[in-house]
Amino acid sequence: MLTIIDGTFSWALECLRTKLLNKLRRKGWPKGVYIKATFLDLEEKIVSYIYFVYPDGSQELYEPSQRDLLGKDWEEYYDTENN
Repeated sequence: MLTIIDGTFSWALECLRTKLLNKLRRKGWPKGVYIKATFLDLEEKIVSYIYFVYPDGSQELYEPSQRDLLGKDWEEYYDTENN
């Protein structure tokens, strides 16, 4: 069985797919920037697409870079300004 290590892209993707976590980011990203996923099939948890959300509320399709895929600094995003 494959073990997924916390903080890796595999971990981040699995968190989104299983809805364990809703918002994720990398530690070096600007304040207020995170990724979310939408689902094509809610019961099967098939990810339709992943997108960036920016502080102004705008969204953009997320295409992971090589650094994102190999990074080990993925974490849950906490909205500290609205909490």
